[in-house]
This record gives sequence, structure tokens and C-alpha cells, in this order.
Amino acid sequence: GCIRLWRGVDDADKVAAGEALTAYSALHWHASACASVDVAFTGDYAVSGGAESVLVVWQLGREDAKANRDFLPRLGGAIARVALIEG
Repeated sequence: GCIRLWRGVDDADKVAAGEALTAYSALHWHASACASVDVAFTGDYAVSGGAESVLVVWQLGREDAKANRDFLPRLGGAIARVALIEG
């Protein structure tokens, strides 16, 4: 599956002008639909998971597609939900 991170949706002026949903980043690794995604409060990284039983940690803002992700594989079952806890 492909994850799209939309930019500008929190900017009321861009939303009103219809410009908010024109810019996004595409993160692609999952072979099937991604079951859950969570983005850190700082916006620096995200985590995702699904049927592959692999947790993917995305470093947002990096241009090199292969360098922007790390994996925690073989978790023993499909990932239904992920959540980042700040602190």
C-alpha cells in the first residue's frame, strides 16, 4: 500500500483557496493495504504496519526513498494498530 502525507491541510487560507490538497508525499513499502499509520507530534517520523507483520519507521523529510525507512520485521502477526506516545 501507499501512504500519502498531505501538506497544508492545517492552513485555513490554503484550504479556502482549494490549494491544501495539492501537495503530498508518497511513502510506499507495504505490499498490501496499510492497516495503521501514526505521525509523531514533531512531524519528523511516522510508523506504519499491516498484514506483513512488519513495523515500518519512516523518517519524514528525507529525499532518499531507501534511506528514509527502517524495519522491525517478524512480529508474529498482522499489525492492526500503531500509536506513538510522546514523552
